[in-house]
This record gives sequence, C-alpha cells and structure tokens, in this order.
Amino acid sequence: MPRAVFLNSLPALQKIESVVFAGWGETLMSPYAPEWLEAVSTRDYQTALVTNGLLLDGEMAEKLASAPPFTLNVSIDAGTRETYAKVRGRDRFEQAVDNLTEFMKRRNRHHSRTGVEWIYVMMKSNFRELPRAVALARRSGVDKFTAKHLELAATRQFMDEAIWNYPTSPDLAPELAEEMAAIEDECRRIAEGKLILNFHPLIHTDEYWGKSGPVFKMFLSHEGNVTACSLISPNNHRPFSDPGFDRNWILGNVLEKPLEQIIESEVYRDFQNEWLSQTVPPPCRGCPFSLRLGEDGLCHAL
Repeated sequence: MPRAVFLNSLPALQKIESVVFAGWGETLMSPYAPEWLEAVSTRDYQTALVTNGLLLDGEMAEKLASAPPFTLNVSIDAGTRETYAKVRGRDRFEQAVDNLTEFMKRRNRHHSRTGVEWIYVMMKSNFRELPRAVALARRSGVDKFTAKHLELAATRQFMDEAIWNYPTSPDLAPELAEEMAAIEDECRRIAEGKLILNFHPLIHTDEYWGKSGPVFKMFLSHEGNVTACSLISPNNHRPFSDPGFDRNWILGNVLEKPLEQIIESEVYRDFQNEWLSQTVPPPCRGCPFSLRLGEDGLCHAL
C-alpha cells in the first residue's frame, strides 16, 4: 500500500473499531508496515497484521518487535517442507519457521505485549500434518495456534481442497470428520499448557458465523479503492462467482475523496440497508458466501 493511501485514510479511522493489515499480497513487502502500526497505536483499536513470515527478519523484524502492541498472524500451512512447497508453490518452509522462531526471541527481549499467532489453513492435502505444525509452533514460542478453513481460492476447482461445508465444496465425508476429530485431540495433547489452540469447527453454524461481512466491514485496496468487502474488488479474486466485477461497486477512492465521506455516503448506506432488509445487493449476487446466509439474513463473508 502506498504511503499516501494510508495517510489519507488515517483521519477517518477514529470511527473504526479494528484495523487489519492484510490483503492479496505479502504485507511486509511494504517498508511502511511499522509506520502503519505506530500510527494506529495512538487510537484504541484492535490491530492485526497478517504475513507469511518470509520477510519477518532483519530490520523489519526488529521494528515490529519494538512496535506498540498488536496481533501478528503468521500463516504457515504445513508441517513439513514437502507439503509447504506443494501448498505454497515454493520451498521456503524452514525459512518461514526460523523467522517466526527468531521473531519470538526478539519480541521477548523487548518485553513486548504483541500477541503472535500461527495460522494454519486446513486442506485435504495438509490436515494430517497438523500435529507436526502444532509441535513446531509450541517450540517456536508463539502464543496461539489457529487451524482455520480454506475459505477463498482462485478457482472453484481448488475449493475441492476444502474439508468443511463451504457452499461450493463437496459434503464432508463421515470418515474424514472422524479422522479430523482424532487429529484435533492429538494436537490438544501436544499444545496442553503451553499453547492456546483454536480449531474452527468442521460444520459452520449460523451461531459460529456471527454478524459480520460487508454490512460492518470495509476493504481498502493498495490503489485507494474502498469497497464493502474484500471480495468486491477490481482485482476480482472470486472468478468462480457471477457476475464479474463492476467498477460501479467501488464506493470511492481515498486519493480523491476523504474516507469519512465514503463511509457516510448514500451509496454505502443503501448497500448496508439492502443487507439489513435481507436483500442481497447486486455486488454480492453470485458470491459463494451469499449462498450461506444466517438466520439474520446477513452475509458472513470475510
């Protein structure tokens, strides 16, 4: 994200409860990441930064370790080098784990209150390595390990890797559910007393989803475009959905208009009111998440 995009958004952030630095690329590729954290630390936010850990070293790691408290989510979706290469497309598993381990030492030297969480996206090709990953997480010294589901993919075919009741994925096989339960039990034994362990449920209920999504969240792209959801993006990272992206769905651009005006705009209020009246707005029609509406009639996308 260019520095100007963030600075133009900062004045309006006083109306926002939480800020998550993430997106469709590696967050730490921006040299301004520590500056972002410093800027939002002056407000009472819940702040998180998501990274794959490959750039969590050197000067960047030192700046983050000494930054005001935030939550650092490090995504490592494997327990072995071979599976990491298969899932991520590159053989850098040891680098990611080593960087995370070293960062924990830095954090502790600074007596920082930053929380660090290992994020593991469960798939059919990697879920059997969960115990290995939990053991590595425990040794690295992280505070928490979360095993979450594959929720987004570039193609509908890749969603076949999902192991839960995603609207476009196959039904969960009983034998797979039984195996997953045994793996979760093993992970809890490994983590006991040393690591907070969080497993997303295999069957997502409306109670689990909670009220979230585009009614209560906004997505700010690196270009400064503001949309009501990360899936409503000019980058169109939902090619398995219809219809395709329409630039009219952009609420505004912070390089052209203050974010506060965009938040209070009539077009955004109309969008929210459609959801609140249990009507799926045009930008959300065809999105897999709109196929799973809660009893409240609200979308539960990211």
